[in-house]
Amino acid sequence: MKRNTFYISASLIGILVACIFWWAVIYDRYPAAQIVTISVIAGAAAIYILRQKIDDTVIVDEMISKINEKSAMNTLQVLWVGFLALTISGFTMAMSIENPRVKEMMMRGAVSQFIFLASILLIYALFRIYYSGKYGGYEEDEESD
Repeated sequence: MKRNTFYISASLIGILVACIFWWAVIYDRYPAAQIVTISVIAGAAAIYILRQKIDDTVIVDEMISKINEKSAMNTLQVLWVGFLALTISGFTMAMSIENPRVKEMMMRGAVSQFIFLASILLIYALFRIYYSGKYGGYEEDEESD
């Protein structure tokens, strides 16, 4: 199996497990929690088995590292922007609600999301500082003397 086929298969397994979880939340009866637990364990096992079947097992080289780095960074950027838009829409909805209890709950959720977003940025900045020091990256402009 090729590496990209593995990633697609693992994503489909993840989507299937998420759909089972969604069904369990809606179904809200006794066997739902057990079915979710079984599906998570089965999904993790299937992904582990599929991982073993990757046949283009090249030891991680610079190209694979660069591809993984670009993919991870772009994923983070897209998710951060999407989550920010979701948070802002939550604030906007909360401001228009008349019921004070519901408004307070929505505002708490939106504030929690903003704290989560700020945490992501803080963690990113800390990793940049750490890896800049470790690998000798410099944050100054090279042309300014």
